[in-house]
Amino acid sequence: MIGRGTAWRRRREARDRSEIWALQVRYAGACDRADLAAIEGCFTPTAQCTYNGDRLSPGRAGVTQYLRSRAALMAEAGTPDFAIHLVANVEVDFHRASAHAWTYGVRYVGRTTDAGQVLETRGLVYDDVLVRHEGAWMVQQRELRALWDTTQPAR
Repeated sequence: MIGRGTAWRRRREARDRSEIWALQVRYAGACDRADLAAIEGCFTPTAQCTYNGDRLSPGRAGVTQYLRSRAALMAEAGTPDFAIHLVANVEVDFHRASAHAWTYGVRYVGRTTDAGQVLETRGLVYDDVLVRHEGAWMVQQRELRALWDTTQPAR
């Protein structure tokens, strides 16, 4: 027989996993829409992040500043026609006041260049420490790594 405390903890953990999954999906969608306010809402005010080896300035503004600079660099290669981030395989370990999540994803960017249409595809892993802040799970630490990428002609 499962005690009341155990059943409560299981329900709480299931709810927390669902909220963390929703956070990762919300971040991916905000990136696709270039919604910087929504992206900031995924991070704590003191978040520490490293994206592809670049240590970002602390806090939410560090993340959006980095994404703005990446968008400017990408625009030099041709304005993206679309961007799609897909996230999957969210693995979560819970600790006393935090959670550690590993999330795998793929980013697709389609663009028209002087040479024609291309599709850029990149495999990603997000290695996150999450905490509850203002009643919601948010990223406190993130290391984003590109695992592979490719560019190919698109039809």
